[in-house]
Amino acid sequence: MTPPVRLTLTAQSSAGLLCRLIGLLAQHDLAAPDLKVTTRGTEMRVEMVLRGLSPQSARIAAEKMRGCIGVVSVSETGSVPAPA
Repeated sequence: MTPPVRLTLTAQSSAGLLCRLIGLLAQHDLAAPDLKVTTRGTEMRVEMVLRGLSPQSARIAAEKMRGCIGVVSVSETGSVPAPA
């Protein structure tokens, strides 16, 4: 089993962007990941933990997210510990 991967995105605040991000994951037949969304003014920060993706697939998903309109940056912080 592959370890979970944490992605952190910064973007322009947009409810539609959240739908597009989850849609990208649905293309890999993944349910909605663990999400934490924080907005401050016109900026949005999205932290997600992806489970069930190979490291290569996680990188591809991150690249697709970078291509979404409004996304400023995407960083992969590597594997995260499994929940207790």
